[in-house]
Formats: sequence, structure tokens, C-alpha cells
Amino acid sequence: MSRAADYGAIILPPMPAFYHQPQSVLDIIRHSIGKALDHVGVEHDLFKRWAGRGHDAEPPRAAQ
Repeated sequence: MSRAADYGAIILPPMPAFYHQPQSVLDIIRHSIGKALDHVGVEHDLFKRWAGRGHDAEPPRAAQ
């Protein structure tokens, strides 16, 4: 893979993300496919995008 990347290949492993709280394996698959589509510039609605905390979000609570 290192050599392929040296030649310009894009290495895009299907790494599940859990910040969008998937409810099924299909949600994880949709996220992986959506990330690939993002990379090639294809619009989709396969997963809800993370918008960040924003200004109105409560600060994180300290662990007790």
C-alpha cells in the first residue's frame, strides 16, 4: 500500500465511525460508501454529517 500511495493511489479503508451513532450494520456500510463518494465529489445523503459543537452547545461535563 505504501508503494501504491507513493504512486498517487488513494488508500481509503472502510473504517467504521461511531460518532453518528449507527443503529445497524447497514448504517456503517452507508457511512463507508458515503465517505468514498465524498472523496470523488458525488453528492449523497447516506449519513447525517457532523456539524460540530457550535456556539450553543453545552460544554462537556467533568467525569465524576
